[in-house]
Formats: sequence, C-alpha cells, structure tokens
Amino acid sequence: MTITSTAPPSTPYQRAYVRGLSSSFSAAALSSHDNSLKPIDMDLAHHQHERYVEVIKQLVPQVATVPASDKLADCCFIEDTCVVAGNIAVITRPGHENRRGEVIQVKDCLSANPNLTLHQMPEHCCLDGGDVLFTGTDFFVGLSKRTNQAGADFLSKIFYEQNKIAPVHTINLQNSASAATLHLKCVVTALTDTILVVSDDEPGRFVQGEIERQVQEHYQGATSGYSFVAVPDQVSANILRFPDGKGGALGIVVQKGFSRSAEIISKVAKEESPNCQVFELDMSEFILADGALTCCSLLLTE
Repeated sequence: MTITSTAPPSTPYQRAYVRGLSSSFSAAALSSHDNSLKPIDMDLAHHQHERYVEVIKQLVPQVATVPASDKLADCCFIEDTCVVAGNIAVITRPGHENRRGEVIQVKDCLSANPNLTLHQMPEHCCLDGGDVLFTGTDFFVGLSKRTNQAGADFLSKIFYEQNKIAPVHTINLQNSASAATLHLKCVVTALTDTILVVSDDEPGRFVQGEIERQVQEHYQGATSGYSFVAVPDQVSANILRFPDGKGGALGIVVQKGFSRSAEIISKVAKEESPNCQVFELDMSEFILADGALTCCSLLLTE
C-alpha cells in the first residue's frame, strides 16, 4: 500500500519576512568554511540579498523586513528563528547560543500579525528552523548539533498533538553518514507536495532512506507517497518553493552556478507545473557563511 495524502494542496504564501544583513556579517557570522583566503564581500552580499528579496516580492503579496542588528552577525538567516504552519508559529530557541538573541525582534514582528498564534519554545529545547522540513503532510526534523530531541518533541506537541496539522518525524543527522550536515534542509527540500529534492551524496541518500523508513513506520507499513529527485551538488538540494495551491509550484528559486543540478530541478518543476517560474540566484557570499536559499526568509500563508 502507498500513502495517499488526504491533506489539501499546500496554500500559496501570502506574507514573507526577511531580515537585513548585520554590519558584522562578514567578520563574525558562524561558518564551517575557512574564509581567511576569500572573505565575505559585503557589497556583493548586500546586492545578492537585495536580488533575493526582489524575487520574493514577485511571488508573495506582502513582504516585511525585520531590522538587522549589528550585534547579531547571523540575523539575516531568519528561517532558524521560527517554524510556521498555517496560523500556528513556534518561536524557536536556536542551537548556538550566539544566535538566541535573534528571536526577540522576529517575535515582536510576528506578534503584530493578528492571524498568527505564537508559541515560545522553552529553555530546555534547542531547534533551528533549517532543521525542519514541512511538506504539508509531514514534518521532518533533523536532530543535529543545533536541534535536540526536546525541540522536536515541542514541535510535535504544538503542531500534531494540539493542532492536528501533521505528524513530526525525526532524523538523526549525527549519524556518521550525515555528521557533517549542518541542517536537514542542507540536503533535502520540497519541490512539490510529494516530490523532494535530495543531494546525490552519502548524507542525501541517508536522509532519503530515513524519510522513507519514518513514513513507513508511522503509517504502519505503507510505503512513502514521496518521490525523490537527486542532484549532484549538495548546495542545490536546498531550493525555495512557492506553492501554487494545486500541489505544485508557482515559482522556485535555485542556486546559480550549478548548471546540471538546476537543469534537473527545472525540468521536473516544469513537468509538474508548466507555468512555474524558475529563478536562479547567485548567493555565493551566503554559502560562505553556511547559508542556503531557504535560510533568508520566513514564508507564511497567513
């Protein structure tokens, strides 16, 4: 038996939140890269971020900007501060202590949205939004150096136990096959409600296997209703998708400079949604700070 989702198609986004670059971004942003030989170019980073916001404005009716903070070098990576599904928002507790102050202004901005119900993650929890993939039917949460079991359990309490939105499945990213993976969405994101893009490498294959196993266990032996599109470049497995309300995509954003991966993703996107707009963005300076396309926005249906 194969899982057939009874959930309605993912709703188009109505609102987006972005956050500007901190003046300390180039010098102090957390990174696994050695940027001593090629430091982050702040002028180029600003240009790339502006282009990113321009694309979002083409696909989302309302875009709000949370002011940057000079004291919070990673504040542009707003995705990590909140997880949203429908009208429910969980303010996270980021896993790295240097980033925990980022949630304050984000929470203030979201509090002004009368359509949202906010929940604050308690102090024993750690969770980065980059570790959370929501397909519309399931939540997949990566247990990483930044996200713990308590954080995943809190999401399950809010989104599944209390609000019946979707079950929460956890994937242990500290397994040897994926130990170098910062966040779950470094290696997997959604192209449609049922098609996931994964990196064609050991971490990506591990995560794909775990998604299939977790779904099978939860739905009592049924096979996953998800199919997977593998791409050769890990950075390209993180795409930004804007649902069309029909299960497909109104538009997608892919990383520029990885032509084979972009070609694979674009082909499938167009097959599923012929009118899908495909945008290629060069986000090279954000890659140097371990940033991906989903990192720089919060996308809401409310």
